[in-house]
Amino acid sequence: MSEPDTTILASGTSEAIQEELLSVFRNAIGRPDFKADEGFLDAGGDSLTVIETILEIEQQYGVALSAAEFMALDTAENLARRIVSAMQENDAEAGIASASDVDDRTMLSVVQEGEDALPLVCAYGMNGEAAYAVTAAGFFPAKQPVAALQVRTDKVTSDKMRSFRDLAKCDAEKILQQYPDRRCVLLGHSLGAHVALAVGHELAQRGCPPALIVVLDDEADLDRRYFGALQGTPRTNGIRGTLKAALKCTPAQPIASRLVYVRSAENDALYRSSPTCGWDEIATGGVTCYDLPFHHFKINRKHSWCQIAPLLLDEINAPNPQAPMPDEAQILRYTARCAAREGDLSKEISLLTQAIGNDEDQPVWVYANLAEALFQKGDTAAALAALSQARRRETWQLSLDLRFLSEFQKPGREAEREDVLRRLAALKADHPSVHEQKARAYFRLGLDQECERELRAGLAMQPSHLQLSRLFARYLYRIAAWPELIATAEPLLEEYPVGALVLTPLITAYIKTGSPERALRFRDEIMAREEPDRDELVVLGRALFRCDRMSEALDAVDMALTVKASHPNTHSLRSKCLKSLGRHSEAAAARNVANSLRRKKTKARAAIVGPQRKKGYLASTIRRLLGT
Repeated sequence: MSEPDTTILASGTSEAIQEELLSVFRNAIGRPDFKADEGFLDAGGDSLTVIETILEIEQQYGVALSAAEFMALDTAENLARRIVSAMQENDAEAGIASASDVDDRTMLSVVQEGEDALPLVCAYGMNGEAAYAVTAAGFFPAKQPVAALQVRTDKVTSDKMRSFRDLAKCDAEKILQQYPDRRCVLLGHSLGAHVALAVGHELAQRGCPPALIVVLDDEADLDRRYFGALQGTPRTNGIRGTLKAALKCTPAQPIASRLVYVRSAENDALYRSSPTCGWDEIATGGVTCYDLPFHHFKINRKHSWCQIAPLLLDEINAPNPQAPMPDEAQILRYTARCAAREGDLSKEISLLTQAIGNDEDQPVWVYANLAEALFQKGDTAAALAALSQARRRETWQLSLDLRFLSEFQKPGREAEREDVLRRLAALKADHPSVHEQKARAYFRLGLDQECERELRAGLAMQPSHLQLSRLFARYLYRIAAWPELIATAEPLLEEYPVGALVLTPLITAYIKTGSPERALRFRDEIMAREEPDRDELVVLGRALFRCDRMSEALDAVDMALTVKASHPNTHSLRSKCLKSLGRHSEAAAARNVANSLRRKKTKARAAIVGPQRKKGYLASTIRRLLGT
């Protein structure tokens, strides 16, 4: 929304606000003729727009509406009148503290007022919103209070926030203002699970610990340095980059609470290593697991909530004894994980060794983390000894094989590689996720025939399996099976937000099959990403170049260079675009940069001799020598 006309607002009319709301609603439902007295929800309005509009109303006009009130008013006409009335009431109140004295980086939107039951507070996810709370509320009885935590994206930047605990302080205050002296149930999906945990700690410090924490399909991330999606440094200061950076600084901390873990049944093989995905290390009150037949991106949608809500109602109404405080061993392991997040390898090794010295009966992930840290330090003998201890305790060896496969591919580790291959050959797949894990191992080992066999067997068992479908698209890209790649990737993109893992191969397939114009429909989506992907931008640039849209191709390439400027092929494509636009001197300069980078890469490649010139090791060494 644009800034409202304060003169009109001062006169007491609601026409300016009404027009602003109408613009939002018309864009949301795609109807330019939508009228001020029409019901937004009846016209097909969704819960995400409801939450986003509530947040924007409070940000711009200082009026806090609950989702229930928004939906009851429903029309732009009624909402505008209510906003003007509330603004006049606010102006009439005396003694209000100035906004600068209040931490207003987050807000709590009441979705359903309810009665005296434990409030269900839904945490925000990667985009800083929890629109799913509106969908969830529709499956709970009217007496169940439901609220949503939201981030004010214009007031949260990475330079002001180190971890989720910074925002959680504000979240906890908002919850206690709305529900004083009442314990609540905190729920989070994906990244939101870690937000909920951080808020739970802040509530506990204020004497009101959560009655229950609910996690929808996410891991406690005990046995990896970071989540796979968070490797490297976030590339933007937008809300996604800010929250990703905060997550990297916020390892899951043990809490005196009970936890409910709703898992995706698609990932059955993942749970064979750790049924709770590490949450039993975090929640001292125990973990209750439920399997639902949905994958990660669908487990939080309407058709899932009709199954989730009854389960949660039973858990909310169940007896809730006080959970014990975390013990010294948990605190020591947590401190070791903090050291890992901070990159303090020596401290991490020292703390893990101390934990094992205190009690050798440690979880698998403790020995695996120690092995990984020792490999990074270069102490191979000690790392292999720690890994051996992890294997003695692990019931699903494939999880360790996948984790340490990059180590086994290094020169001198032929025996470990052979052990992995023997285990893969002997392992019988009884679930699509087992085929997926086996295929992933073969894919990384470069064994295409075995990889394809596992992929096709898994997809024959479950054609809609998300992880198998994504990996299959990457495999088809590797073997240049362009028509089959297009047939696989297009339905995948329509159904799931799978991003660059599929979109980059798909656009490449369009180019290779002589139909680059089919990629143009993705242009706006790729160029508008908050965190642009270099590979996506380069392949889009190639498609635009083939379609003779040189200025747009140059824009895509220039954006790719802001993500990573050291790739010679990107500069070569830029040179071609500039030459086609008649900018010959700039084209020559870009070509020179490309040639210089290629010479540097060739020099780095020549420094690797003998058996070290292997895939994986070669690439990592080149990156190290190039400093990229």
